[in-house]
Amino acid sequence: MKARKRNAPKHTLVELLIISIIIMAEANSGIKYNILNKPRSALDLAAELQRCILKIKASCMSEDGSGVDYFKLCESDLYIDYQAKTRELNSIDLRPLTSDQRKAFFINIYNALTIHALAAQPELPSTVLEVQDFWKTSSYTIAGQVYSLDDIEHGILRKNKPHPSTKKSCFQDNDPRLPYMVDILDARIHFALNCGAESCPPISVYTEQNLERALQMASRNYLNQEVTVDTDSKQINLPSLLKWYGSDAAETDVDVVRWTIPFLEEGKAAQVQELITLKDSGSKVTIGYRPYSWKINSIQIGEESVSGESKEKCSKM
Repeated sequence: MKARKRNAPKHTLVELLIISIIIMAEANSGIKYNILNKPRSALDLAAELQRCILKIKASCMSEDGSGVDYFKLCESDLYIDYQAKTRELNSIDLRPLTSDQRKAFFINIYNALTIHALAAQPELPSTVLEVQDFWKTSSYTIAGQVYSLDDIEHGILRKNKPHPSTKKSCFQDNDPRLPYMVDILDARIHFALNCGAESCPPISVYTEQNLERALQMASRNYLNQEVTVDTDSKQINLPSLLKWYGSDAAETDVDVVRWTIPFLEEGKAAQVQELITLKDSGSKVTIGYRPYSWKINSIQIGEESVSGESKEKCSKM
């Protein structure tokens, strides 16, 4: 069995200088130093962040993950702990991660960054659209590079496919973030990403081990809720997410509808299949898209009233 080849980590000039000094010191003194402040691996930090997000979800989110109590979050020690952990993202090394590990890592980071960015607003907006350039500017520094919400969704998770609004790719040919794109564009990610709006899919926590099962479940839950069919009027309505990102799943509207069928419960799947068969035979069948609510996914957990002081707390952290 061949031993796996590991890529040697790249270091900055300062890091190389420090390593050289340590090696020289060891050679001169014969002492093998136990370095205690080495940056932790991306997988270790990802696991820590996942545990932190799960605690936040249990304390400050609705049971299904669709709503967030941003004011309770701001007063929570969990939020302070999470913020401290995100500062470590700058020093991790993404290169050892597999495509599935990157996919799970960046889905979790996207959802957590969305919550963090909304909680940090001076005043909680009534809709996400009120925050100027929210997805373009809300960002973390990860492994020495800036990743905005747009960069994560369209550059990494959509494999640098053009943004549906700008029709441009996030990353240029020489962008250092290109190597961290997922290997295959998986349209199911759109049912895992939460942008802070009411119509967004709920938040879950993804790992390499649960990734396939969790994406299937997220897709089933969202599509069964959002796809509607009326056999009398011969109309199928899809979620707006598939109006914007349907091309990630299939080339035509009809094929996008076909793509959804395996995710639908048996009765609804049969109705959709019946209408698609009629459409294929020349009958008039309408494919429409449901309206999208951009109202912020803010909820209040518990009976406690929220003071003006606590409402300002997040923006000062």
